[in-house]
Amino acid sequence: MRTIILLVALLGCVIIPSDHRLISTGDDDDYFAVASSIAFGKFPSFSDEFHAGQKMPFASVGPGVLASPFVAAFSVVDWINDAPITQRRDKENRYWTWSLFGFHFSVYFYFLCGVSLTYATCKMWSTELGARLSTIAIVVGGGGILIYVFRRPVMSHVFEFLSISLGVYLISRSLKGRNFLLHPELIGLCAALIFLTRYNNAFLAAALVCVFIFIRWKGAKQLDAKLIARAAAASLVPVFIFRILPVIANGYSEYDQAYGGGLTRIIPAADPLFYWNRTGEILFGPDMGLLYTAPIIILSLIGLYRQKNFVPKELLFLTAFAAVNFYFAIIWKSFGSYYGYRYVVFTASSLLCIYLALLTDEILASIGKIKTILLYSALMYLPLMSMFAFERSGKYAFGLITTSYGVDTYSQPTYHTQLLADLIHAPLFPLIHAVTAGWEPLITGVLSPQQAAQRMLLYFLPPLIFWVCYELTRLKRHRSIGLIQSH
Repeated sequence: MRTIILLVALLGCVIIPSDHRLISTGDDDDYFAVASSIAFGKFPSFSDEFHAGQKMPFASVGPGVLASPFVAAFSVVDWINDAPITQRRDKENRYWTWSLFGFHFSVYFYFLCGVSLTYATCKMWSTELGARLSTIAIVVGGGGILIYVFRRPVMSHVFEFLSISLGVYLISRSLKGRNFLLHPELIGLCAALIFLTRYNNAFLAAALVCVFIFIRWKGAKQLDAKLIARAAAASLVPVFIFRILPVIANGYSEYDQAYGGGLTRIIPAADPLFYWNRTGEILFGPDMGLLYTAPIIILSLIGLYRQKNFVPKELLFLTAFAAVNFYFAIIWKSFGSYYGYRYVVFTASSLLCIYLALLTDEILASIGKIKTILLYSALMYLPLMSMFAFERSGKYAFGLITTSYGVDTYSQPTYHTQLLADLIHAPLFPLIHAVTAGWEPLITGVLSPQQAAQRMLLYFLPPLIFWVCYELTRLKRHRSIGLIQSH
């Protein structure tokens, strides 16, 4: 795990942008509005928050809920400085504040938590080396995940990655018979977070609770009404507090409750050929096809195919819900106006991590450690360079286009065609350009002292604190094991 933390920290030093004011516009406004309303004691009111909705933020509330403790902690500096953001949040006074820095900090920290959970889950089913290589592969080659940690963190996707990784970890523990005292409550809370962070994961959230109850029923041979009540209460109470209560307090607005008529956008298409064409675009499209941006997801699907007869059926059932978001990517006819198929990869990477780890063990046994590392390094090269190149120059910047399906979206249709051509002549140019663009403002003094301090803290503080927490947890666990063995 130390190797993974160091790798993420090094990549963060390159991917963090040079001129970002810590937040973009759009859904980002809503995510921060929820966090700031809680942090500044205004929730469930949003009258003092800048948001994109009419009466309340229309984007999912879970990211703001999870980020709010960190926003509140770092807002202390804004209170000391008597910053305008402490009184009311408008579009301009949020930029480069310590409250907004707290949201960034939370994303980086939670991402490391999600990575740690993925690693721990893989270790339950595979060898330690297989788990380590699989986790690194997901981080680097899983579909631009790092972009949403460092380049555009005020979004929902890292929180989605965290909550689903936690769910798969808890189900794995239950399947392995490693239940603990508050397991039902944590399952329920995890299900609530899966739903609250991305509403399109509602089916997965319900399935998580059902799978857990089924596993416990299969072991006990009878339904435990108390266990069901505990899991249900832990899931429904947060949903009521953070999703339903704001609607009651602020009033109902159709625009605030859905993503622009989202329910009408999931109606199946009648033409079977459409699904074939869209699947081909998602896998091989030169804009953001998974072959270029997320080859590890494709490798994980190969692992699923090979291991489908050797893993518990409960895991297979849960994994099937990754297809729901794949369907959304098909029917929405777009990858989401930013890097990668963000509707797909954050769910798929967590749900498929076990099959990737098992396949990695197969590859290790077949060709050995060194060749496996070289193979995975080769697979991760293109997605890594693709992330470094993203928005670094006009050639790799997105513009508003209308697709052949009549959908207006931000894209660069020949993104990876151009990237592959450029990499032939200069294999490391995206890395060199990213390092220069990222560090030049710090070296030349373009950023103010506060901005420079925040940038440096974003580079090093979250991984440092996470590493300390991780080492303390390991030390406590080893002491507990030693005490048990001594007795």
